[in-house]
Amino acid sequence: MRLDRLLLSPRTLLTYALVQVNPVAAHALASDREADARQDRVYTAALPGLHCRGRTGPALDGTGFYAAPVPLSWRRRPEPDVPAKLGRSDRPVLVVKGLCDYLHWESATGYLRSFPDGSLLYLPGAGATYTSTSLGG
Repeated sequence: MRLDRLLLSPRTLLTYALVQVNPVAAHALASDREADARQDRVYTAALPGLHCRGRTGPALDGTGFYAAPVPLSWRRRPEPDVPAKLGRSDRPVLVVKGLCDYLHWESATGYLRSFPDGSLLYLPGAGATYTSTSLGG
């Protein structure tokens, strides 16, 4: 509920909508200071869902609201995910996936499709420490 309140306020929704069509107008509505502080609160509220039960990640400050949604705007052409960038290869690769990883299983299986000689190391009880989309999740 706390996360919903942070994400679904009229001002927040308007800021997210403006980022999609006019990032300059969004920035005029919500400054870096305001948007970054809200992004930090959103991250903190979402933190329990990003890790195994009873574990937490680092407290973050200055997560950079405009650094995340502007590159993901519908106006920008999406970049290929990491496995697609790498292409297929016969090189051996070790893919590590934790039970409590917030990324979908496709983030691991995509690598295994790109690297037929790859192996998956599954770590029960392990999870992500930082939120990142760098693995194409």
